[in-house]
Order: sequence, then C-alpha cells, then structure tokens
Amino acid sequence: MPAQILDGLSLSKTLRAELKERVSALREKGVVPRLEAIVAAQDPASVAYVRMKRKWAEAAGMESGSWEANAETTQSELLDQIAKLNADPKVHGVLLQHPLPKHLNEEEALMALGPAKDTDGITPASLGLLTAGMAGFRCATPLGITKILDAYGVDVTGKRALVIGRSVILGKPMALM
Repeated sequence: MPAQILDGLSLSKTLRAELKERVSALREKGVVPRLEAIVAAQDPASVAYVRMKRKWAEAAGMESGSWEANAETTQSELLDQIAKLNADPKVHGVLLQHPLPKHLNEEEALMALGPAKDTDGITPASLGLLTAGMAGFRCATPLGITKILDAYGVDVTGKRALVIGRSVILGKPMALM
C-alpha cells in the first residue's frame, strides 16, 4: 500500500470554518460561547499555546479570557477560580493548561473542574466517561488524531497499534479511543 500524507492543516481549516458556523448559530439564539483558560504565568510555551487557543476561539466568534497562576498563587486561590468558572453560566468551557506552577496541586485542581466545562477532557470524571465509552469532552490531541484518520478513511478497527506514552493528555486517552 503506498504511503499517504494525512494533511491535518487542511482538516483544521475545515473544522474551524464549521465551528464558526456553529458559533454563529448559537449567537443568533443569544448564546455567546466563552472559553476561559487557567495558565501558569511562568511557562512561556503554555502562555503562547493559550494565546493561540484564545485567538482561534475569538476568530470563530467566541469570547475568551485567561487567568494566570504564578509563584504567589495559593492552592485556595486556584480552587476558588475554578469554582467561580464552574459556577459562571456565561463560561462554557475551561482549559486547565499544563503544567501548573509546581507548588500547586494539579490533581486537586482537576478534581475541582466540572466535567461539563473540561474542554480538554482531562478531569478524572471526563477520563472515566471515555473509559466507559460514554459521551463527554475528549482530550484534544487524541481527538485530533482520530478526526484526521476518519477524514482520510483510515479504519483502525481490529488493527494492532502501539501507543507510546501513558500521559492523561495523550497516551492513555489515545489507547482508549
């Protein structure tokens, strides 16, 4: 079988255009989707990644915001921010960007984030839904991989595959999907 290039960039453009249409339809009904991010201020790569996500959200017609955790942020402040975002009906999704500052308990933060707003599908509740084969948010990178495979008609059912790594943001979810 000849090699085939799976062009994720063109699929990304198509998906973003579809998202823009869906957001427009929601806005016509008075719903303005809003993405909020929690990011470690001291990690330039994370800050840049969140900036890119916010830019794409805004290009689709959504609102977005971010809250930066830093070396002075307490666990209580982090959990209070998560609780505030969970309770805010104008916030439809929360991105808890990794890594958080080392002094903060990321596991506790993930437990606090409501699965209905867990846009990356990385809370224990979201991963449990994935394991059970139930509806819920999916981890972004594995979901992107499966969308690319589906778009090109690559059927992996019954195939043997090696998934390297077991992180909650890529390896484990990919193996389950």
